[in-house]
Amino acid sequence: MARSSSSSPYRARHDVPTPLPWGQLSLLYIIQLAEPVTSTVIYPFIAQLVIELGVTHDPAKTGYYAGLIESLFFLTEAACVLHWGQLSDRIGRRPVLMLGLFGLALSQICFGIASGRHGSFVAVIVARALAGALNGNVGVNKSAVGELTDETNAAKALALMPIIWNAGSSIGLLQSPFLLLAGSAATAAALTLTPLLGGGLAHPYERFPGSIFAKYEFFKEYPYILPCGAAALFSLFACAVTATWFRETSEPSDEDFPPYGSSSPPVPSDIEGLTTPAPPATPIHPAFKHAAMPFGEHSRTPTVQFSAPHTPTGERTPLLEHQRAASTGSIGRSASRLSMREIMTPRLRAALVAYSLLAITEISYLALQPLYLSSPTGAGGLGLSASTIGLWMGGAGALNAVVQAFAYPRLHARWGEKRLFIVGALAFVLLWPFWICSWVLAARLDSTTTDVDAHWSTAPSANVKWVWALLSGSFVLYMISQFCYAGIFQFVNNAAPRRALGAANGLAQTCTSSMRAIGPAALTSLWSWSAGWLHRTHAHHVDVGAGVGVGAHVYPIDVGGVAVPWQAMSVYVAMEVFSVALVWAGTGLIEGRCPESRPGTRRASKPGSRVRTPIQGGPAS
Repeated sequence: MARSSSSSPYRARHDVPTPLPWGQLSLLYIIQLAEPVTSTVIYPFIAQLVIELGVTHDPAKTGYYAGLIESLFFLTEAACVLHWGQLSDRIGRRPVLMLGLFGLALSQICFGIASGRHGSFVAVIVARALAGALNGNVGVNKSAVGELTDETNAAKALALMPIIWNAGSSIGLLQSPFLLLAGSAATAAALTLTPLLGGGLAHPYERFPGSIFAKYEFFKEYPYILPCGAAALFSLFACAVTATWFRETSEPSDEDFPPYGSSSPPVPSDIEGLTTPAPPATPIHPAFKHAAMPFGEHSRTPTVQFSAPHTPTGERTPLLEHQRAASTGSIGRSASRLSMREIMTPRLRAALVAYSLLAITEISYLALQPLYLSSPTGAGGLGLSASTIGLWMGGAGALNAVVQAFAYPRLHARWGEKRLFIVGALAFVLLWPFWICSWVLAARLDSTTTDVDAHWSTAPSANVKWVWALLSGSFVLYMISQFCYAGIFQFVNNAAPRRALGAANGLAQTCTSSMRAIGPAALTSLWSWSAGWLHRTHAHHVDVGAGVGVGAHVYPIDVGGVAVPWQAMSVYVAMEVFSVALVWAGTGLIEGRCPESRPGTRRASKPGSRVRTPIQGGPAS
């Protein structure tokens, strides 16, 4: 007998978008903050750390080892994240999230100790690899968000996640004062503090001579333990919040699912289509019946019929409810019952290709940025100090979070996520010429002072001002490029089979983590190779069209009076290739295969169907 709507944990909504459970979502956003805090805190000082460890004393070769350290996090994450997603389908999201947060904290402390005065490059590599292996939160977090939302509000919830990861865009930020504080303020603080932790708290013994840090030799012995420890504390805080307030999203209730070993899969009474009136019943697919049966029961298959989970108009139930409707028996949550072919639908493959190209393009930018900012002008950089880099990256991240929170909702309502994806990809194409122009201007500064910092602190010239203007322009383009993330999470969740949501997000994260492992290693190595050529030919200035550089197998061109070898352009050419491929993915794959949902809109449902929405919940409920 069907339960009444008053006693059901779901409320009927017909004409308005489903309200989001802000309390539970805010907890997921706090969990999501832990990964960028712990994974990017090392970026401002990674080049300096490589030199201090004695791996190399050649600035031109720093990129090889810095890229290796940065890539290991994503390489081991790619190897393990799918298994974390499958485990969360079996035992629930909450325990896996807690394990991941604790693992991030532990690995961060290990990194701070391994990078001490008596540390070694191998120890740093092991600590970094441990961080990626223990971090299973990325795909699981997206799965939990998908289970708390439906197609009318998932875009709002998922759009906050790129803000948290890289100052992306927000759709639902202005809809709730609580989310404005928990999402925008916390995100802006994290994006500001993360680079400041790495650039501002490194070497506290030397940087703060009159402080408490100068009284203990411990901080001299371990110069990077303070920023790493601060990042670890945040992960532990997120773990405590998860343990205290977060409610499991994938665990079925006793009234909906039988004990282990039951041979008769139940039919939940309040699933859409099973209430009266209901659309005609259709037999469940044999593969789904086989996957949902308890162990040992495959020889006696019960005859179970379900109403079609989708109406002819494409109406979809809330994601969590839809997942429960498709799952029966004690292993109903396990995505391992679905084959990889069933999970890898054409729509999901298209979304994964676009997601992978976006990941390798963006992570290459993030990995190259500290090298570009810190390397001397003779090696292809701007020569900024670690503290300046931290201030720049922190301030830019905070501005990004604030600007996107107000700009993106209007743009999304007008254009939708597909068009914004293409616009963001085009922004990446235009970004790299800004870097080239700013370096050319920096290289034309007085040769007695080789970095922009020194020129700015004495008497900033017109060239220095233009360097910062071009650098700011490149960041504006980077902000626009983050529009891509607003839709890609939605594309993946919409394309994933409901019963394999955790596995599909784990598979997506495996692809993107693989790209994020390849990107930093390949591009920073290419940077070092290019910087080596540039360093040896920096003094050779030739006229445009002059031809071959004397005494070297280098063919420089003159850009504003600065000789730029073709080898030095290889990094920017590679990034342009990635960016153009991303544009192709947006125009060719996403546009043709991935559906789009607009906030505040819902397609008409079949008469008689009932649409239910999850109740709100949070720390106070």
